Amino acid sequence: MAVGTRLEGNVTSWIDPEFGYRIVQPMEQDHNRIMYFTSNCFCRDNQSLLISSVRDGVENFYKLNYEDGTCLQLTDEPGIVVSQAHYDKGRDTLYYALGHSIKSVHLETLESRTVYSGESACASIGVTCDGRYLISSMKVPYRYSGNDGEPREMQLYRLFKVELATGEWSRILDRSFELDHIQCSPTDRDWLLFCARGFYATHHRIWGTSLDGTRGGALGPEQPNEHRTHEYFTPDGVRIAYHGKFYAVGDEGRYKNIGHTWGSMNADGTDDRYYRCLHGKQAGHSSMSQQGRQVVADGNDYLSMVRLHEGTQEAEFVPLYRHGSSMKGNFVHAHPCFSNDDRYIAFCTDHGGTHKGNVYLLDLHSQTSPSKGARQT
Repeated sequence: MAVGTRLEGNVTSWIDPEFGYRIVQPMEQDHNRIMYFTSNCFCRDNQSLLISSVRDGVENFYKLNYEDGTCLQLTDEPGIVVSQAHYDKGRDTLYYALGHSIKSVHLETLESRTVYSGESACASIGVTCDGRYLISSMKVPYRYSGNDGEPREMQLYRLFKVELATGEWSRILDRSFELDHIQCSPTDRDWLLFCARGFYATHHRIWGTSLDGTRGGALGPEQPNEHRTHEYFTPDGVRIAYHGKFYAVGDEGRYKNIGHTWGSMNADGTDDRYYRCLHGKQAGHSSMSQQGRQVVADGNDYLSMVRLHEGTQEAEFVPLYRHGSSMKGNFVHAHPCFSNDDRYIAFCTDHGGTHKGNVYLLDLHSQTSPSKGARQT
């Protein structure tokens, strides 16, 4: 198939018998997923989703109309990974990493271009709120002399920006840890966040930086044995929300999970507030509604609304739907996100590994008394 190919679909829907919401399945064929949690998948028309789909063994991007099931192919090349992509909704343009390059495609004109080519593979992608710069990261070798005078080499991770009008790129900063989950502020064109990716005792930390790398650093207080991850800006750009995970050394020196929090802080790392998740619950990946009034999370096999109790600093989870994903790899992580009008929540699941993963929507305006739901077309 080629760019511009339009596929016909068959939309089905049913009322979930457990919680009473209408669930929409826009595509029959499995092996589809929405964008990574760092990028909202709803298009500007609010009736389409940006998804990736594996067909004939190749993953490519498609624009899926979830009302009639039609699907427009946007890319046609092997090597695409949907977690290394960003949708700039303001300019209706998709950016994606492809090997040592970053490419773009406009969702209406289907015009495609290469915006960056380098000597190393690119990873996470973000675009500043004014559309001027693309931000990404890559691995770079660093050579130096040790204390004994002998040459040494280590791997650094470089955060860099590309001016989209000219294609010129420049370094922002280098670090000795992996840089992931790059996201630009939705309101401040000179501020972005990323995850300093560690493992167990080395922690995940949330970092912020200005575009020239002269301001920023680790955001929020570091608690012992805590991973702060799955971070994102709130829609108004004022705060950063996150999922906290705590680990301790268990049997045979292996790390085990001992608790979770859902938290948020100001975009500069001040006023950090976190809420304990009780009874073994966790937020997992969460997303905030466009109006900032609701938070949905995908932990513990459920899509749930997060209710925060200020007096006890506890997080309560109100279930909406049992997604039941196996959560085995990013392709089938639920990664819920709200539609532009906050009516729908898009998510993925493989139903415990019985399928290869597919895209679904939950209609928040549709709840009825839980009962046996008939599948509809």
